[in-house]
Amino acid sequence: LKRIEHPLMARDLATIVGSRRDPAEVSQALRSLSDALATPVLNGLADGMARRGASLGAFLPPQPAPSAREMAPALLAGAAALAADGARPMAGRLDAVRLLVHVPWDAAKPALERLLADGQPNEIRTAAVGVLSTHKRPEVAPILLAPLKGAMPALRRELLEAMARQPERLDFLLGEIEGKRLAPGELGIPLIRQLVAHAVP
Repeated sequence: LKRIEHPLMARDLATIVGSRRDPAEVSQALRSLSDALATPVLNGLADGMARRGASLGAFLPPQPAPSAREMAPALLAGAAALAADGARPMAGRLDAVRLLVHVPWDAAKPALERLLADGQPNEIRTAAVGVLSTHKRPEVAPILLAPLKGAMPALRRELLEAMARQPERLDFLLGEIEGKRLAPGELGIPLIRQLVAHAVP
């Protein structure tokens, strides 16, 4: 990976390394990280491990090299700052947003709320929705619903699809409708039909 300069190629190779789950190879990949390739390599490692039912966060502690052990958590912790940095290229920011999937919820939540707020580019907001949707926490539903009214069509579609993916989020929507805090017409016909089917025992 040290000789690779293109982020997409580095990510593809890191995905292969991650899928092999060889401690020596993973440590070598982590030691080769540069500022430009940190997020694509970590995303690749995480994606590769996920395909084999493992997670990067769970895999790192047994690694034999302390420098490698310490480097990845620090980069994961810094993902929120990288994602929010408007001076960085969009591709790098999006990679950093995706890294928040692997950050503990307590740290990821405030960062994702900021990335979903008005004023962020739609690409960043959409990526934040995708990351939020992977978290199974009950707090996710109100966070996803908050920007719905003013959302552009593409972001609105992502928000509604994320809300439709879990029964608990459908329960939340039903509660908002029953409490007259949300009009059914804001949700679109497909989601309304899903809510009706979900509400019928």
